[in-house]
Amino acid sequence: MRKRGRSVGELISTLTFLGFGVWLMFEGLSLLESNRTFAGLIGCVGGGLSIIAGFRFQIQNLVKKWLN
Repeated sequence: MRKRGRSVGELISTLTFLGFGVWLMFEGLSLLESNRTFAGLIGCVGGGLSIIAGFRFQIQNLVKKWLN
């Protein structure tokens, strides 16, 4: 069976997740440096989760291989 390629929309959303995640991580680190600990931690966690979301298709493939 042939694998289905990624659509343009999926590629755009992946790049958006990655770009926003990197930006949010830098903002979180900046807030941590300015002694705004809680806001910085929230920013870093949100950025990390967004970066992970950018790899959602690869994670899905790994989970499928692991479960089968």
